[in-house]
Order: sequence, then structure tokens, then C-alpha cells
Amino acid sequence: MKNFSIPPKTIGSSSTLVTQIYKYIVELIENGLLKFGQQLPSEPNLAKQLSVSRFSLREALQRLEIEGYVIKRRGIGTYVNKPSVNINEFGFEKLHSLSGNLISQGYQPGLKEIQINYEDPEEDIREILALEKGEKIIKIQRVRTKDNDVVGWTIDYLPESISPEKIEEESLGFSLYKYLEVHCDVFISHGKAEIEPAICDEMLSQKINQPIGSLVTKVSQIHYKEDDSPILYSLAYWPISEIKLCVIRRR
Repeated sequence: MKNFSIPPKTIGSSSTLVTQIYKYIVELIENGLLKFGQQLPSEPNLAKQLSVSRFSLREALQRLEIEGYVIKRRGIGTYVNKPSVNINEFGFEKLHSLSGNLISQGYQPGLKEIQINYEDPEEDIREILALEKGEKIIKIQRVRTKDNDVVGWTIDYLPESISPEKIEEESLGFSLYKYLEVHCDVFISHGKAEIEPAICDEMLSQKINQPIGSLVTKVSQIHYKEDDSPILYSLAYWPISEIKLCVIRRR
């Protein structure tokens, strides 16, 4: 495919320059504006189009290559990589939204059920999010779908103070990460996750259509801003048959 010009973008806000370049190119890929096999402009041209230094651009491209978004062909150029469409195989070292992962693999994300509550946190949630006594939380429960089929159940806990306005179901969309960036000016830079098996109880069975007593995958994750302050705690339950997590191990 022919090289083309990146849509214009003003780079420069609260997050680091490299992170912003990285996020913008990922957004273009996930939204289908950059497609598999498409060649990116040369580094000098791309840096000029984005009005950034070649040094910052090179660091962002290295991160994109490590995470599998692009492939560099020596002496030829940088190309958008091909996503896997056979299984929801997520590199667990990548911190991306479920909706973004599904879109990049050719699926349509959706919601079968969503519930947003403002409430007092349990003590363990208060400690995880480093909340002061009296601070409330936003609890978001969603039954997630892939091409209209249930793929999992997620529960997210946020400090109430994070959002200047009440979060409405219609405005939340599929990606909580994207909502936080656009509406709350919050960028989640990294997370700490734990994966363990769980027994499907009656409630889980109703949510993700699995037999009571069967094994499911449970992922609990604390999300942090760039200053290492916790901003989001998530629980996710997936049918074992739906999610395959892969980790790249390096020496």
C-alpha cells in the first residue's frame, strides 16, 4: 500500500510528548484510519506532519513496534502490523481498553448491560484508591459483548472527584480509558494486574452465561496516572474459552 499523510494533530498537553505521539498513532490504527499493510510516512516527514522532534517520534515508534502495532522493515519503512482475528489474544504487557483490542482485531465491541452508581466505598477499595474518609466512588458495572456475544463482566471503581460532571450511560461509550482522557483529562499510563481462576457463582453465571461451578478467569487491576497515583480499580471476569493472555518474557 502507498505511503500517506497522517491526519493533522496538535501535540502538546499534560502527558509526555512520546506518550501523546504513541496514543495518537494507536488511535488511528484502532479507528481504522491506518490499516494493515499501510506504510507510515518516513520519520522526517512524519515528525514534520506532527510538529515533533525526530527523537520523540523515534521513541514512540519503538514502543509501537515492541507492542506489535507496527513492523519496521530495514531500508524500506515502517508498516502497520496485522492483528490476529482468530482469538482474543491480548499481550498482557499492553495496557489497552477491551474495546480497542476488539476493534483492532476486527470485532464490534458492545454492551449488553451497564449500571453506574455513586456510593460509599468498601474499606479495601478506599485503601486501593488512597481515598480520604468521606470520599465517595463511582462504581461502573458492564456486561461486555463482542459481535453481540457476551465476552465478560467488568466492575470499575473510580473516585467521585475524578469527573467534573455526573457520568451518564449514554456518554460513557465502550471505552472507559477514552472517556477519562476526553472528559476528565486523565491519562492512565500503567497498571498492576493479578490473574487468578475463580469459581462461577450464580451472579457470574447470569452475567457471562457460564455454568455455576465452572472455572472463569478473574483479573483485578489497579490503574495509575503518570505520577504513580492510583486512579482506577477494576475487576473483570472472563469465560476461560474467550480470553487467552500472552506475555512476552525477555532476558
